[in-house]
Amino acid sequence: MPSPPPIQHLSLWLIAPLFAALFMIAHEAGVRLRRWNLKRQQARGVTEEDDAFGGYQGAIMGLMALLVGFTFGMGMDRYNTRRNLVIEETSAISGAYRRLVILPEPQRTRLADSLIRYLDSREVFAEARSDRGMAAAESRSELSAARLWIDSAAQLTGKGAPPDAGAALGAIDAMLKAAVMRREALNARVPVNVVRAMLIYAVVAAGFIGYGDKKGRRHFLPSTVQLVLLALAIGLILDLDTARTGVIRVDETPLLRVAERVRGFETERRKTMGLPPPPARSAAADGSD
Repeated sequence: MPSPPPIQHLSLWLIAPLFAALFMIAHEAGVRLRRWNLKRQQARGVTEEDDAFGGYQGAIMGLMALLVGFTFGMGMDRYNTRRNLVIEETSAISGAYRRLVILPEPQRTRLADSLIRYLDSREVFAEARSDRGMAAAESRSELSAARLWIDSAAQLTGKGAPPDAGAALGAIDAMLKAAVMRREALNARVPVNVVRAMLIYAVVAAGFIGYGDKKGRRHFLPSTVQLVLLALAIGLILDLDTARTGVIRVDETPLLRVAERVRGFETERRKTMGLPPPPARSAAADGSD
């Protein structure tokens, strides 16, 4: 899995204070620049204030709002895509298992074992909460997917293949494709150049806010609240874009639930038929990473 830009490794609780401090420094620079300009004008005997700056200030704040809204929309689209793909993969897993149910023995039991081992790796992937854990879980999931496909091809092709072998292979293929789409969606992030542009605009806007008072006064409380809210908005966008390691995460419960349901159905069926139980969930799957 490609490593995201360094700023996207940071938590919302760290990003927001850092941005707020950066914006307040820019705001203070704007205040001091305004005071310096006032003193320079007074030294030259200029007493009338030029009101043209107000138009520039409104323009820069409008551009800032537009860029923040545009970037938030990009992050939200990616979040919704990741959430929808969880449901799509869950549906594909259910469809694959339904196809396996109607297969005759011994193909059904053998492929059910392979499917459960694969679902074991998908549970690990769903529960990963760090970049390192996600990379390890992705490697394990890809290996399990390859084994499942090889087992499926061995059991459902050639002489002695059951009548519904083609449908079962198609369902397994759809399930594996859904997993690939999920991995690609996790790697899709807001372009780092857009994030950089948004931060540059935010710093400039904070400076313009500080420079805005005609008398060079520092309005500490309202300016601080405004800049903290701006920092929270940008931090929220970046957190929304971090997929698993942020505060805002896609709910993986549907996938975990269907994996547990498949394991439970197989356990009950084999107990009734006097068959050995399905593979138990490995110790690696029970840990967070």
